[in-house]
Amino acid sequence: MIAFLFENELTWIRILLFTDGHTILNRDVLKAFCWFENIGIILDWYHLVKKCKEKLSISLKGRRIRNEILRELMPLLLHGLAKEAIAYLEGIDREKIKNREVMEKLVGYLKRNSL
Repeated sequence: MIAFLFENELTWIRILLFTDGHTILNRDVLKAFCWFENIGIILDWYHLVKKCKEKLSISLKGRRIRNEILRELMPLLLHGLAKEAIAYLEGIDREKIKNREVMEKLVGYLKRNSL
């Protein structure tokens, strides 16, 4: 891909990469393109939804609360409002959370993958 960009004098375009958000993959991709200023990473929707459902199921007190949170969270993520989604998760009432550490991992995942 790098050779293609240089050969065709396309180093001015924006490159968007779709990823599942895996830490190692993202780190390696960013390292390969560290010289390129106009790059973006977009989490694919399937893995983003899966990660949110899994982490919220573990971290919240019950399915009803999880589904309530998902109804508010997913539109924010769908529209690329990562900062708002993170703020929403950080503002969840402590009484609804049974595992704060897992919730913090989800917030960390969103922070790492929002450029």
